[in-house]
Amino acid sequence: MSERYKSWPDGRAYFLTLTIAGWIDLFTRRACAEVVVRNLAVCIEEKGLRIWSWVLMPSHLHLLAGVDTGQRLGYVMRDFKSFTAKALLAEIAENPQESRREWLLHLFRYYGKAAGQTHQVWQPGGHFFVLDSEAKALRARNYIHQNPVVAGLVYAAEHYPYSSACPEQRLPLAVW
Repeated sequence: MSERYKSWPDGRAYFLTLTIAGWIDLFTRRACAEVVVRNLAVCIEEKGLRIWSWVLMPSHLHLLAGVDTGQRLGYVMRDFKSFTAKALLAEIAENPQESRREWLLHLFRYYGKAAGQTHQVWQPGGHFFVLDSEAKALRARNYIHQNPVVAGLVYAAEHYPYSSACPEQRLPLAVW
């Protein structure tokens, strides 16, 4: 198995960052953000993904997550990225309101060519850090929730709709 999809022991909590190729601000569009949220929900329900905290920024996704016993986080994230990449490309190509369609598809083809593929939506791999103490997990949760505030997208974390800090967020969160 590729090193970038290496799996880790069960029962651990991780801080994960998954980034769009070229740091493209793809999730400024609600339709694209909803693709990610829907597919995170599928991974929770069908693949044993546990999410304690999350935020979907314009160009990347942060998660404080793990997997149920018997599952492999690397495999779940690989499948998530593969499925969402296809769904995002379809959303971009088929959405008549997407004014950046040609530019986005051109860039994803460019990054795909460099990787030996037709398109590359997500950067290869991702950043995964084990959170081996409650203090580290709390710092990660705070970082995740404050990310949109620090970026100047909102004044308060609970106002950012694509975050576990938002009271109206729809993902079923795991209990710490």
